[in-house]
Amino acid sequence: MRTQLASQPVELLTDRALMWERTLFVSDPHFGKDATFRAAAIPVPSATTTSDIDRLGALVERARCERLVILGYFFHARTSRYESTLRALERLFERGPGASVERLLVRGNHDRHAGDPPNAWGFSVVEDGASLGPFMLRHAPPEQADADGSYTLCGHIHPAIVLRGGGTERLRAPALWARPDHAVLPAFGSFCGMAKISPTPGDRAFAFGPDGVADVTRVCVPRSRSVELAGE
Repeated sequence: MRTQLASQPVELLTDRALMWERTLFVSDPHFGKDATFRAAAIPVPSATTTSDIDRLGALVERARCERLVILGYFFHARTSRYESTLRALERLFERGPGASVERLLVRGNHDRHAGDPPNAWGFSVVEDGASLGPFMLRHAPPEQADADGSYTLCGHIHPAIVLRGGGTERLRAPALWARPDHAVLPAFGSFCGMAKISPTPGDRAFAFGPDGVADVTRVCVPRSRSVELAGE
């Protein structure tokens, strides 16, 4: 789905990603989270990390991007570096589709504890608050607008929208939450919790599903003239 952020044309992709020019943005992959939970004797689905790594590789190929930006939370924890996880990531970033693109990781607070990707994977690691074109890159949403007027792309909170169907039907969908000064991307990782957001007038909201991305602003944001103007 095509839309605009900070007067920039962007494309929202079904795989919980955002494309600007030739740059692909994803946030919060939490690689290795499933193995970390199982190591703590917590029964969780297996192979979610492997599936997510395969999904990212397919996405990079399909998008034909020149740069991949991960907005923090690369590894779930320092204990997430299991052999199977490292082998799959090595294939992606050393020999697979990820090896042919520029790679950038925005280091958030959790990444400082979990550690950076190995040097062999070719990532440039930058601190929270780095700039790329018209955007400020952060892991977590800013507490206030940046003084220079930059528009922030971030993640961290795993935003979700609750959509109501007929009767008592409810559907929780990962979402991109576009606010006047920043946009919060959904978590790329499939084994992540989701936090219900409460957009306010002036915000926009986009729900991600298996068959596409939908602008759900009109059904989940209180009516206001500012909604019509958002993104112009």
